[in-house]
Amino acid sequence: MHPPFALPDFKLDKSSPLEKLAILLWGAHRHMREGLRHALAHQSMSALTAVAATIEVDTIFGVDQIAEKLLFEYLEAHQHEAPAFLLVGEFESGGTLQFGTGAPAFRVLFDPIDGTRLVMYAKSSGWILTGIFPERGEATRLSETRFALQTEIPLPKYLYADTLWAAAGRGAYRQVENLLTHEVSVSPLRANLDTELKHCFVSFVNFFQHGKTAMAALEEDFLRAALAEHAADPALVFADQHLSTGGQLYALVRGQEKIVVDIRPNMNRALLRRGQATMLCSHPYDFASWLIAQEAGAVILSPSGATFDGPANAHADLGWLGFANQKLAERYGELLLQTLQRHDLS
Repeated sequence: MHPPFALPDFKLDKSSPLEKLAILLWGAHRHMREGLRHALAHQSMSALTAVAATIEVDTIFGVDQIAEKLLFEYLEAHQHEAPAFLLVGEFESGGTLQFGTGAPAFRVLFDPIDGTRLVMYAKSSGWILTGIFPERGEATRLSETRFALQTEIPLPKYLYADTLWAAAGRGAYRQVENLLTHEVSVSPLRANLDTELKHCFVSFVNFFQHGKTAMAALEEDFLRAALAEHAADPALVFADQHLSTGGQLYALVRGQEKIVVDIRPNMNRALLRRGQATMLCSHPYDFASWLIAQEAGAVILSPSGATFDGPANAHADLGWLGFANQKLAERYGELLLQTLQRHDLS
């Protein structure tokens, strides 16, 4: 049996500034997870789903305020345990905050709850997402992630919860914890290598009320070509509008999704050309832990087909194409890009 907050091996240089910061953030994740589980079990749905504020990048709900309070109280109490860093994310109090003394050597991209809407309505787990970068101001890029940490926020009725992490160039890992006994098992996290689309999930992100007709046309066009002679089957592939980017990335690695297409920024440009309303997009903090999927072997691309990247800030709109493994990307990537171009969405 392990204590509730036993520290795993992050595959970082021992006692290095990066490891000290990773350990601090591990503690913050655990503190937040336990506090949020308590809130989900004891607060009303109306309190959790109440709109607390509207900021530039998203809506802040009651459950978001709880998560932010838990994060800040932990960091304020423990910031002396790690080197100074800049905290960047979707916060009601502002998008950039410094912790520790002196010039920050690191930037920490943080999403207190990825999948807020799923968690607050008790539909499924959410995730706490974190990425650590060298601090280079507005020039800092997602491709510079040095360490990523992703912690499941399980619904109160769940018995097990996952925690994922990856250090750049050192692989990805998954810890499964029994929430009653606190027994844990740790194993390497590796991409699912199945290359079959039949009877699998292929999802084109279409969460909100705008752009649905155009997205459905794109999806049908791609699937018709990808499934070829099997395209007439009435239920050969399925879609899941899972409202959590971190959750979708994890689902890719696990093989629960084979392809995920999120081109909301591209779709917004098309909607603007038509004088129509646009939709909320993912932002860099939604990809704070994307390194985990990459280290595990999933393929994450930009909508242009280039290697995925973006600024490590709180406000940029980002799209992405995800494949569960390299062979799927090779088999269907070019077809997907051609379909996007044909629909004027490249």
